Amino acid sequence: MVAIIFLANTAAGSSVIAVYNDSNDILSGKQVLPDALVQVTTPGADITWEGQPITATLSGRNFTFHVNTGAFSQPHEAQVGTANHVIASTSPPPPGEQAFERWNIYRDDGRVIYTDPNLGGVQTLYFCLDVSTSILA
Repeated sequence: MVAIIFLANTAAGSSVIAVYNDSNDILSGKQVLPDALVQVTTPGADITWEGQPITATLSGRNFTFHVNTGAFSQPHEAQVGTANHVIASTSPPPPGEQAFERWNIYRDDGRVIYTDPNLGGVQTLYFCLDVSTSILA
């Protein structure tokens, strides 16, 4: 079971982040409801994902996404940025350091991953995988 995060825009003109704890269902081509959905903007206000840090709380974890400028013009599955979040730990890291979990961001093909009753089709622009995960075929 591999988690996958999608950075997407909706038919209602808003931007969302969709989290799937198990990538098998969503990668099979089925439209599947995400385990978590964070609406980044209100309808009618798509965000510019590229060239600026985007911060969101997903499943209680604060993530920061960095999609490179020009990423939208890259081919499908090209790595176009990184994301990270501070890992909560019972023991503190050495002074001046923080423990991070790092994710790679890849260009997606614009497919609709599911249809939300209020937002319409959720079209994925980018997907994120933990760095320990290779691109899934």
